[in-house]
Amino acid sequence: MNIVEDVKVRGDAAVREWALQLDGVEPERARADGDLPEEAVLALADRVRRWHEAQRPADVRLEIEPGVELERRWVPLDSVGIYVPRGLVSTLVMCAVPAQVAGVRRIVVCTPPEGAGVVARAAELLGIDEVWALGGPQAIGY
Repeated sequence: MNIVEDVKVRGDAAVREWALQLDGVEPERARADGDLPEEAVLALADRVRRWHEAQRPADVRLEIEPGVELERRWVPLDSVGIYVPRGLVSTLVMCAVPAQVAGVRRIVVCTPPEGAGVVARAAELLGIDEVWALGGPQAIGY
């Protein structure tokens, strides 16, 4: 059984075991720290946000004949998971901001333990508070 399958079958226990084996640490919430060019991150987020807001489809309602209406509605997912490779804040911005524009309520970020503080700080700037110091396939399967 591969790591992702193991996580699907055994859940948290498998995540914990694989994190210890591969990263040498228990999965935990990442703490925001480290140097980050905050103005640059916020400027990038603003550009990405404006681009995705401009593309967001409008709901459409059409009465095709008396008493018969068709409707297309864009409904956000309740939650999304984002995997951010070690320290790649741009990946966080380009994945999280479109989810925010779409109206996703819960955004969960996983990133390898090394460098997780910088990713957590960037997430904090974006208003995301669930960041896990958890890398590799065990994070993807989680």
